[in-house]
Amino acid sequence: MKTELFMVKKLPRAGRFILQGDGHAAAVSLPERLPDRVIAEEMEITRALPHVKAEAFSFRVERGTAGFGRVPFLSLVPETAPGVRPPLLMFVHGFETSKEKVLRYGVHFAAAGYYTVLPDLPFHGERRPSDFESRFDVGRGSREGWRNRLELIRRSFTEVRSLLNRLLDSREIDPERAGISGVSMGGTVALLCSCAEPRLKAAAPFLGVVDLVESAGPGRLSLSPLEEAGVRRLDPLYAIESRPAAAILAQYGTDDPITSAGLLARFEARMKSLYAETPELFRLIRHPGVAHQVSQPMIDNALEWLGRFL
Repeated sequence: MKTELFMVKKLPRAGRFILQGDGHAAAVSLPERLPDRVIAEEMEITRALPHVKAEAFSFRVERGTAGFGRVPFLSLVPETAPGVRPPLLMFVHGFETSKEKVLRYGVHFAAAGYYTVLPDLPFHGERRPSDFESRFDVGRGSREGWRNRLELIRRSFTEVRSLLNRLLDSREIDPERAGISGVSMGGTVALLCSCAEPRLKAAAPFLGVVDLVESAGPGRLSLSPLEEAGVRRLDPLYAIESRPAAAILAQYGTDDPITSAGLLARFEARMKSLYAETPELFRLIRHPGVAHQVSQPMIDNALEWLGRFL
């Protein structure tokens, strides 16, 4: 079930954006002030619009729930010609954020013509519990908090894959042109999904963690062999055992404190070995001076990659 919130349009050559819905229609000549009646989703989208490079676009923003666990999501649905189904792009947010917080990324894909879906991960967004910080031991890094984060990644992978399958089986998108992206923990989930779901043709994750044990702190957790084997089933560095069907572009910042240069080198070598017969289908880009954040060049690269393979 979905509810339409509003429409977003950019008028060609006019430099103006139209927000239409929720009982109002407003033309916004950015960076002028927003209309008086705005909701959170409109605010996030409007902040991102000046950075969208498409000359003209139109998409509607919908809210809904679907899939295993009744996952809350936002969908950005581009206007298409009658009978034309757009390609799908799933975008997965990171730890401690929400679907609304990644609308600023989603608008770039929707403006490029992708049916863009932004799910809330378990314990996030609409489902964030009051004990979130203690449950995941935010800021302290205890063994129990780390275990809960692993379970979070497992559940996120299960839910996102369930939602993907539901969308791929729908009549709203072109199932032959489906891709996935995400940031930080969402990038990790995107990598895992790109390996598990053969119908995904392309993936463009940002800043995905690729060694969960090492990233948690060397030597701090003292895992048993059984525990470490369980972790590796959720870790892109080890879980990807055969070449994925998807063409993968992975992007990182050289100043990212979470994923070290050594971990990236190991991940890159591992992936290149899997893609040895089709090297054009894998690329890892390091962005100098960028920390754990998504930059505009990263978004531009992702759009170019997805456009090539979808």
